Amino acid sequence: MKSEKLIVIGENFNSTRKIKATNPRVIEEDGKTGITYTDLDGNKQILDCTDVIPEDPAERNSFLIPHIAQALRNKDMNYIAWAIKNQEAYGAHIIDLCVDEMSVYPE
Repeated sequence: MKSEKLIVIGENFNSTRKIKATNPRVIEEDGKTGITYTDLDGNKQILDCTDVIPEDPAERNSFLIPHIAQALRNKDMNYIAWAIKNQEAYGAHIIDLCVDEMSVYPE
């Protein structure tokens, strides 16, 4: 019998994927709000989310940050690479980065 290997398809990274603004990875530093991550060189980085975070503290508590879309808007390819490498570290062979929710019409 031929041995078949299981191919693991990582989760889809949709531009609609969100993280709670109350997540411990969300920090405020130097007047900006962002999501912390470690880039592929081992350096601590912050995905700047200041422009999408509500100013009202009450709204912040329930706000969901569209972090993949924000990384795409900011052209933060280090964040995208970090997200992909995390999936690879857990055995993913294929990653699907879905950007179809992004508008082709800039405002």
